[in-house]
Amino acid sequence: MDGGHLVAETLDRADAPGLFTLCGGHVMNIYDGCLDRDIPVIDVRHEQAAVMAADGVARLTGEPGVAVVTAGPGVTNAMTGFENAKRCDSPVITIGGQGPLEDIDRGSLQESDHLGFVDAATTWSRRIHDTQRLGEYVERAYRHATSLPMGPTFLEAPWDVLFGDTATEAPADVRTRPPRSLADPEAIREAVDVLEAANRPAIVASGGVRWGEGVREVRDLVELTGIPGFQNGLGRGTFGPDVDDAYHLTRGSAFKRADAVLSLTMPWDFRTGFGDKVADDATIIQAAQSGERAGENKACDLALVGHTGAICEQLLAEAKGRSWTRREDWHGTIQGKEAEKMESVRDVPAAEAGVSAIDLVDHIAPYVEDDALFIGDGGNIVATAAKILRPTEPEHWLDTGPFGCLGVGPPFAIAANVVFDDETPLVLEGDGSFGLNGMEIETLARHDMGAVFVLANDAAWNQIRVPQLQYYGEERAVATDLASTRYDEVAEGMGAEGIHVREEPELPDALQEAWRIADDGVPVVVNVDVDPNTNAGTGGYPA
Repeated sequence: MDGGHLVAETLDRADAPGLFTLCGGHVMNIYDGCLDRDIPVIDVRHEQAAVMAADGVARLTGEPGVAVVTAGPGVTNAMTGFENAKRCDSPVITIGGQGPLEDIDRGSLQESDHLGFVDAATTWSRRIHDTQRLGEYVERAYRHATSLPMGPTFLEAPWDVLFGDTATEAPADVRTRPPRSLADPEAIREAVDVLEAANRPAIVASGGVRWGEGVREVRDLVELTGIPGFQNGLGRGTFGPDVDDAYHLTRGSAFKRADAVLSLTMPWDFRTGFGDKVADDATIIQAAQSGERAGENKACDLALVGHTGAICEQLLAEAKGRSWTRREDWHGTIQGKEAEKMESVRDVPAAEAGVSAIDLVDHIAPYVEDDALFIGDGGNIVATAAKILRPTEPEHWLDTGPFGCLGVGPPFAIAANVVFDDETPLVLEGDGSFGLNGMEIETLARHDMGAVFVLANDAAWNQIRVPQLQYYGEERAVATDLASTRYDEVAEGMGAEGIHVREEPELPDALQEAWRIADDGVPVVVNVDVDPNTNAGTGGYPA
């Protein structure tokens, strides 16, 4: 067999659920190998979407997704996907083509110094020099992608290496999840001591809880201790609406008053003012996947370094040996702030034309509460949705992430169709973000993949336009207007179905019809005319 078949055999050993690609001659024998092993090959319209779809698989399953791209522009087009995955610790394996080794630095077709620029956007990258070692290097890519902290890896496979002959077998075992390393038991005891003695403690669950499969333990920890729970990023859904002691809108205000904070891998980045939103005298307990992340931007008093799921198990086991009393006054303070914040969120003007953004989100809320897989791809509209919607599980909420990367909606919907046989994803899409990967509607239609896209069409890059108007005025507002495009008709031109909603009373029937069609394996774009003045504020997610 040739090297491409050895790559496919190794992917098969890893139980890869699919391979995402945009076809290229440098890598086409990998496709042939995948056909022999019944690995689905999903061809998309842009390499960025291929890597984003692989990222979506990782976020939904906790195991690496796989993309294959051709040389040169194939790799450069994939770069945004790499960086977006890296910012979320998402394990993605990407294999890129290259010209023959013997022609390196001679200007072969699509030759580029891939490793020179890919290295900064991945956690590990290598060029493969020997056909016999292709399987070994694919296994290494998996191992590095699933080493803490996890992240994307890249392999460059030159033409002559990939198409060379080999009798080598694929590695027998390919690791797809990180080792479960424990935190220091004494640090665990000290952490629980701090939480037990605190008057105003808080627990915040972030992406590491999802990656570490620690959701059940964190929920049990909050329910056992009565400590207020909050969530962030990929941790959204850790505390669903049924968790009484968890809160949705008041993370920032609670941090300002807390005397102890247990951060389960939440980074002290722009979402917390780089740690400045946390009270100066609070005792900080930080669970981190690596030592260098503990105390980054804000010093921590206790570091719990290891596999987040294992740490959650350790904390829960230690907490079960203690006596806990619910801090009623502390909960009362947070509940009061929560009510104030929700009142502020809903204090927006009524729609003068079209549909209010708040009303649009309210109409999709029942689907999210009924366990729909929600994907948010937009600015203002997703910021509004994040303040209102309460996902029931972490894997039922995907969004643009801390990189603020628009365009993830269609690729994540493709990933959801690959991972789940019976889940129809609900994508809340901004009209601006739709322009980035909207052609992937054709990919969904061609592969008989169902999805409901609710497209909030306010004919603007509104998350930028609102502050632009405040700073500079209407006469100097440039580069933020969009045409009021009939995206439902665009979707129909790509083999999907389209529905146009002009007024709020049309929404319930439109959503029901879209869901019925999508359940039959057809993507549907519900193009909703939205009044741009009705979003719940501009800017980031709830703080």
